[in-house]
Amino acid sequence: MSSSLKNVTVNDTGYLKLPNGTTGQRPGTPSNGMTRFNTTTNTEEYYYGGTWYSKSSLTNNFDFLVVAGGGGGGPNGPGNGWGGGGGGGGVIAGSFPVVTGMTWTASVGGGGSGSNGSFVAGGNGSNSYIASQTTGQTFFAYGGGGGSTAGTASSGSGGSSGGVSSGSNASPGSVTQVYQNGVYGWGNSGAGSSASGQGTGGGGAGTAASLSNPNGGNGVASNITGTVTYYGGGGGSFNPNVGVGGLGGGGAYNTGGGSPNTGGGGGGGQTNSGYAGGSGVIIIRVPTQYYSGTQSGATVTTSGPYTILTFNAPGTFTN
Repeated sequence: MSSSLKNVTVNDTGYLKLPNGTTGQRPGTPSNGMTRFNTTTNTEEYYYGGTWYSKSSLTNNFDFLVVAGGGGGGPNGPGNGWGGGGGGGGVIAGSFPVVTGMTWTASVGGGGSGSNGSFVAGGNGSNSYIASQTTGQTFFAYGGGGGSTAGTASSGSGGSSGGVSSGSNASPGSVTQVYQNGVYGWGNSGAGSSASGQGTGGGGAGTAASLSNPNGGNGVASNITGTVTYYGGGGGSFNPNVGVGGLGGGGAYNTGGGSPNTGGGGGGGQTNSGYAGGSGVIIIRVPTQYYSGTQSGATVTTSGPYTILTFNAPGTFTN
């Protein structure tokens, strides 16, 4: 039975009965907006974008992903050493209860500058955070450290540290924690160098770089947007092969910087210059039914029952 009615108003004190059936009895060719009661799961569900969603599965929390800027790559060092890769930006992910009317500030860190001299390390990436204007609650990710030319790699501000170049038995910058008290997002160590002239990759937000390995460490995977994406990959170096950047936007050796809005570390350089780190990003996912619709500075999209706010620059959002 079909109807051409567009709007229906029910003025009654009784009930409106939904179609009901088991999971196996779902419509064979569903369309967006179909709503039914699932007798297998005993929950109300609706269809959108190829998936049936249970309304009971949506909580009044928003999810967040905060990615700091990646460190810049280092230059070649004395004695034809290869520039160390920049460290990936720190990453923190979690959730927080939706509080109606609470406004949050989003600050997105930029990537560190590439080195501009044979004895000048790459710049550290800048930090990213979201902070409640009401309670002061802050979720903070640290920028990645710059790749060095010789000696000890930079540890940045606590983010993934850069790799080193040309330092005999040089030590990497150290990072002691990846996640602290559910508040601070850290990264991982870059690699030291065991022999003169060797270059090593920068640490990633997910994994540390390896000794005498030119590849950057991998970043952290997230599906907050509905698609699995990596963030905070370390930049690559050279030893004796061209090192690739880690998953998550890390730049390859002598090729380019970290990818924008990923927190990837910049690749090390063959000349007196390294490559810049990639800027960070902040992503907020809110069940649409709990979102006030108030924001500034974000790109707004939807994915199933969620509203996605992507900040590539500073902004605000209100629950």
